[in-house]
Amino acid sequence: MCTVSYIPKKNGFILTSSRDENKNRPTSSPKKRKKKGENLIYPKDKQSGGTWIASSKERVLCLLNGKILTKINPLNKISRGQILLNNFKFSNTKDFLEKIPLKQIEPFILLQVDFKTQIHIQEFNWDGEKLTIKSFDNTTTHLWTSTSLYNKTVNQKRHSSLLDWEEKNQDVNPINFHLLLRDNNHELTEIKKEYTDILTTSITSVEVKDKSVSFLYSDFISNTSTMVKL
Repeated sequence: MCTVSYIPKKNGFILTSSRDENKNRPTSSPKKRKKKGENLIYPKDKQSGGTWIASSKERVLCLLNGKILTKINPLNKISRGQILLNNFKFSNTKDFLEKIPLKQIEPFILLQVDFKTQIHIQEFNWDGEKLTIKSFDNTTTHLWTSTSLYNKTVNQKRHSSLLDWEEKNQDVNPINFHLLLRDNNHELTEIKKEYTDILTTSITSVEVKDKSVSFLYSDFISNTSTMVKL
């Protein structure tokens, strides 16, 4: 849930997510799952029952954790990963935002890329007090990092590195860039030295081309890879 890149491609895009998480947190590999009659692809966090990345035939959603400012009563708290899945119940953003119980959810950044008719990128940023909505140009490259693990300096550095990498590797899958982040992930240990069990546990790449969806998941804990298509 920690570094996400968006790279535009001919007739589509690739959204790639590096998940930096406790290495002991159990996760199941992605597969097609039915939600309210709709086919979705996503890996499942066994602890919460939710996920950090999922796709339908019309949109891709990806979640990053935000900084936790205030504690939420555990009896009332709703998993951020469950909120991501609930998004697919709604046909439009307005209905989703009207129903989301923000006060019961810890801070997050939720990225939504719609591609039913045209590619539309939105970021929903909940900081625990205010929800900010931002749209992004679908023809340019973007990068986001989890604000609970990385500061703005690291974010800017990684964004610049991605742009440099893309310029040199235009026909190469961005998974390779995320692998470089995994192999040189010193920023995490410098900023959060107490998080000794956190590492890049998986990389997920969702490629949308001509409305078809390819979902590639690499799990570094079990050393397995899974490809699912819609």
